[in-house]
Amino acid sequence: MFFFQYLGKKGKVKEIDSDGDVKIKFKTGSYTYNPNVVAKVLSKGDIVQISSDIEKAKFLQNKHGGWNSRMESILGKTAQVQHVFKTYDVCIRISGETWCLNPLLCTVVGKSSSSSSSDDDDSDDDMFSQMFIRAAKETMSQIFDIGTTDIEKLLSVKSTLKWTELHLSILKNDEKLTKELLEKGADINETDEYGNTALHIAVIKNIPKMVRLLIEKGAKADILNKKNHAPIHIAVMEGSKQCVKELLDSSINIKVCIKRQ
Repeated sequence: MFFFQYLGKKGKVKEIDSDGDVKIKFKTGSYTYNPNVVAKVLSKGDIVQISSDIEKAKFLQNKHGGWNSRMESILGKTAQVQHVFKTYDVCIRISGETWCLNPLLCTVVGKSSSSSSSDDDDSDDDMFSQMFIRAAKETMSQIFDIGTTDIEKLLSVKSTLKWTELHLSILKNDEKLTKELLEKGADINETDEYGNTALHIAVIKNIPKMVRLLIEKGAKADILNKKNHAPIHIAVMEGSKQCVKELLDSSINIKVCIKRQ
C-alpha cells in the first residue's frame, strides 16, 4: 500500500542496485522501484557533478541519450544544466560540447543565481536535433575508423542503424556505387532506424553532388524523419548553403516541409 502511496511524489535516491532498480527514501520509509517509473528532477541552472562510474553510466544512458566512448571524458566532471527535457533528461555543456544525460547520473552540487525553470516549448526539438546530427556524424566516423578487415563490427553497426547499401554508398561518398545501386533498383527513399533516407544522409554529410544526384534520380525531398525533419531542415541547421540551394532548386514542396506542431 505504501509503495503506491508515493507514486508521483518526490523522494531521495539512496542507491541503485545491480539490477538497476532504484531505492528511494520517503518520510515514512524506503521503497524500491523499477528505473522506468523513476524520474530524477533537476532544474535549469543546477550545477551538477557527473558520476565517475563508467559501468553505471553505460547502463543508465540506455534510452536516455545513449552512450559512446567519448563520454568517458566527461565522467566525474562538474557542469551546469542547460536544459531539462520533458522526459526529465538533462542537457549539459562541457568544453563546448553538448550532451544529453540521464539525471540519475547527476548529483546537484550547487545552484546558479541566474537559473530559470521555464524554457521555450520548441527548445526540446532544437536541442535534440543538434545532438542527433552530432551523434550521426560520430557514428559515421566510427564506421570508417573500424577498418575494412573488421567486417563483424561493420555489419553490427549497419544492422543496428538499419542502413541499406545505398545509405553506405552515400556515407562513403561513392558516386559510382550509388549510381550502380540505383540502376539495379535500390529503393531511393528507404529509411534507416531514425527515419532518414539516403537524401537525409547526404545532407548530414554535406555532399551537395550526392544531394543533386539523388534528387535527379527521384528522391523525395519532403520525407520527414522521426524528428519530423525533412532534409532541408537539417541543411539549414547545419549551415550547408550548397545543400540548401540544391534542395530549393529541386522545387520541393516547402509547405510540406514546414515543421508540424
